[in-house]
Amino acid sequence: MQDGRKDHAPENLNILQKIALALLRAAPDPRPSGKKKMTGPKRRFAASMNPEYMATVIFKKQIQEPGVQGRASKKRRAKKVDRGETEGNNDPRNRTSHN
Repeated sequence: MQDGRKDHAPENLNILQKIALALLRAAPDPRPSGKKKMTGPKRRFAASMNPEYMATVIFKKQIQEPGVQGRASKKRRAKKVDRGETEGNNDPRNRTSHN
């Protein structure tokens, strides 16, 4: 009697490899914009060396260029300070009105 689940490991691994390569091709390039695109082997190496890029490849997150989020959060913090919403001052009675 033959087991229906036996000897399928090569096929299963081939399918996993195809899925992994498709995810790698669909992932954004880890290099900053304006530079040459990375080849497939270089992308595989970058994913193996950089856990953040590997997470980007697997979970399809967007890569943020350094400093972009920092500037936006500084602007948001400045707006909160203007409105009196800094940490420890969340009580509406303590806010100053800007009329």
